Amino acid sequence: MNTNAFLKTILILILLSGCDTLLPTEFCKNELQLLKGNSVDIINIDLGLVRTDLINSIQSQTALDLCTGPILNTKINVKNQELEFSLLVLNECGGNTKLPNVIRILLTQDDMIINNHSVSHKKDFDIVLEHVTEKLRGLAPFKEVIYLIDWEIGMAREQINSQTVLVLKGITNYSNELSFKKFNAPICELNPDQLEFIDSEFKGILGIADYSNRTLPNAPQVKEMQ
Repeated sequence: MNTNAFLKTILILILLSGCDTLLPTEFCKNELQLLKGNSVDIINIDLGLVRTDLINSIQSQTALDLCTGPILNTKINVKNQELEFSLLVLNECGGNTKLPNVIRILLTQDDMIINNHSVSHKKDFDIVLEHVTEKLRGLAPFKEVIYLIDWEIGMAREQINSQTVLVLKGITNYSNELSFKKFNAPICELNPDQLEFIDSEFKGILGIADYSNRTLPNAPQVKEMQ
């Protein structure tokens, strides 16, 4: 095994060694920086709300028009810890929305589904999501990838939040993959200039939508899902 492969293996083992519910403190400072956006609006969201109430709550905290799909900075609470990240919000405004760079994710009570493929072992979800991101960007080198999440009715707020953190971990896993390829080091060890380079190459953005009257394209099909 070469040095690069060895270092990557060690990193993945570290990522998988924690408990089932990842905490914000399990992200290093550089990873947290990459998850954030440039929006001056920072909103608090409650993923336990029904979709219409959630969108209304977000709209009440910003003057931006949610029909345009703005990208905001948002916070959720996980085990009494706040986690801040970029969030694309699409309100139900009619018409069509083109999102060719989207990965659709359904959070369920028993598993998590990526582009219609079930991942039954949640501890592997972030690694699988990294793989799907790599396949999608192999089809077209999008800088921004939107991770559009939805969840089953009746799921507890805590479960939605913990699975959302796994999605964010999948995003930082892929950033780490890019970091190893470019700098032979994990994100956590990059200097500000190196971190800025990774941020300019790839931006993973969580998305939520009330799109009952919108048409979203089918995501590119990714094979070799396990």
